[in-house]
Amino acid sequence: MDETGLAAILAGIALLTVGIVLMWYWLPQFIQVLLGGIGIVFAVAGLYEIVLGYLMIKE
Repeated sequence: MDETGLAAILAGIALLTVGIVLMWYWLPQFIQVLLGGIGIVFAVAGLYEIVLGYLMIKE
């Protein structure tokens, strides 16, 4: 294993650890972001369905 690969693995482990600690520290806000993201996905899917239904009715 070369030094670059080892450095990438160590940097990845460090970033993963910091990310998990920060997610745990701000868990309520993290959950709100996830729920907001899910809401955005549903809103975009609903908009897509409306446009698709309009195009189907139009033809």
